Amino acid sequence: HILSNRTAAQQIAEMRAESYSMGPHLGEAAIAELQHCARTLPLHFNEADVGTYEALSQSLERRGNLAIATIRNSASLPMVRALAGDRILYEAASLFLGYRPTEVSSWFFWSLANHLSDDERRAASQTIDYHYDINGFNFLYVNFYLLDTDAMNGAHALIAGSSRRKRLRHLLGSARLSDAEARETYGPAAERVIEGPAGSGFLEDTSCYHKALAPVSADRLMLQFRYQ
Repeated sequence: HILSNRTAAQQIAEMRAESYSMGPHLGEAAIAELQHCARTLPLHFNEADVGTYEALSQSLERRGNLAIATIRNSASLPMVRALAGDRILYEAASLFLGYRPTEVSSWFFWSLANHLSDDERRAASQTIDYHYDINGFNFLYVNFYLLDTDAMNGAHALIAGSSRRKRLRHLLGSARLSDAEARETYGPAAERVIEGPAGSGFLEDTSCYHKALAPVSADRLMLQFRYQ
């Protein structure tokens, strides 16, 4: 279900330098199955049921109060399990970690376009500010867009190379960084907005500064794996 025209070694070398690497993408059957699951299966926010995506789409009031909705029990879906254990991803993760992963976590979720303010999105734990992750000593993320995604519907953004280049005050202080300070520190050219068609994927060392753009024109659907 996962296709790539690049070797794992090529991708990991690029990721070590740039903090991310474009490459793996999903086949059409996987995209179609995951889209169907995301639209028809129960969703939740903070463990509270919020109905299905199809039901939310019929109620502007209900979806207008949600920043994120997660597909419930998505880790048990056969397609998600198959992708999580895919040889291409395991090879890349093993090269980056230095050992075969002992744990794989998955998240499958919608980011909803509505009129929520930035503060409301932050209150819902939507990561619309630059930050870096501290998920233990060693980890690798793999992300897949399940719909065509650009800057207007919630694309992922990051600061290239920032996983290995941080000022001391950024290591000792908050893991967050304002847009202005990120651009001042690393230069505007280091900022990347990752856009792509449905099925496109990228590897990421999330110890780099990264964030999700708030969706404006349409919803974003993403599948994310973390290998440790």
